[in-house]
Parts: sequence; structure tokens; C-alpha cells
Amino acid sequence: APAAARRRGGWRKDSHLKPSRPKPLSEIAHQAEKIIDMRGPQVQLLSDLSGVQKVIEQPQIEGSLKELRHNVHLLLQMTEWDMQMLDSKLSHEQAQLQSLERESGQVSAETLRQERVVGQLEDLSR
Repeated sequence: APAAARRRGGWRKDSHLKPSRPKPLSEIAHQAEKIIDMRGPQVQLLSDLSGVQKVIEQPQIEGSLKELRHNVHLLLQMTEWDMQMLDSKLSHEQAQLQSLERESGQVSAETLRQERVVGQLEDLSR
């Protein structure tokens, strides 16, 4: 009958496809006692909840302090860079101001000279 079912494309039951038996409660309880702690850079296997408290206290504080130091250092570097950029911009603007003041003095002197020339030409034309 199985060969005939296979030839006709029918279904057949296999004895090895039976649903598995549920695990005994003692095995499930034993698995529940193990805690996988994935909060740090390394995965740790803890045996009970008291281990979780120990893990939270010291390494997390040290890790937080390392991160805090890194962030403060990064902020310090960014602030120094900003200060350097502002100092450079201030120097550039001061140089530009001096240049414009010099040019303004030159334009004023040229204006006075040309006014004198115009005055002299008006005196000659009278």
C-alpha cells in the first residue's frame, strides 16, 4: 500500500514524525535557573538572580564612567575645535577691518585731492 500511495502521489504516515513528548518539569526548572546576561561586552551565564545584582553594580559603573570620560573628552575636543575656528574667524575679520580702514583713509584722501582739483578748475574757469 505505501508503494502504491507513493506512485499515485498520495500521503503516507511516517512513524518518526510523531510529536515529541513534553519535557519533564524538573528539566524546565533547571533550564530556568540559568540566566544569560548580555548587558556587557561579554555574555555571561549566571546561576541565579543574586548574580544579576552583583553584575549590575561594579562593571556597569566602570563602563558608565569610561563612557562618560569618553563623552567629556569628545565634548572638550569639539569645544577646542570650535574655539580655534572662532579665533581664526576673528583674526580674519580683524585683518579685513584694518584693510578696509586703510582703504577708507585712502579713498578719503583721494576725495579731498579731487575736490581741491575741482575747486582749482572752477577758479580758473571764472
